Amino acid sequence: GLGVIHAWPPLTWNNCIGGIFIFFFGLIAFWMVAVGGDFISTWFKFLDVYLGRGCFFVYLGLRIIPMGQGFCLTAGGLVTMFGVANIIVHFVYEVESIAGETTP
Repeated sequence: GLGVIHAWPPLTWNNCIGGIFIFFFGLIAFWMVAVGGDFISTWFKFLDVYLGRGCFFVYLGLRIIPMGQGFCLTAGGLVTMFGVANIIVHFVYEVESIAGETTP
């Protein structure tokens, strides 16, 4: 980053914006799992298919890993593996929409 924000000494502008981004998309991931509904299908259509959801989780995991702490490496690795599993499911099962899927 260009400079250090003095509210938290190791934080740079780049990490600050990245943290806000991860927090925002973490809320979206929580909303997707806890509530679901038309909001995700309308505004975040890529999260309604396993390929898009998998790429989303891989990206988030790869953003979490380099944050520099051991738990970030662990959490980022798990999120990345979950994303890869979603991508695999996309190619194994042909599901057009996760929201439209029903359980038997």
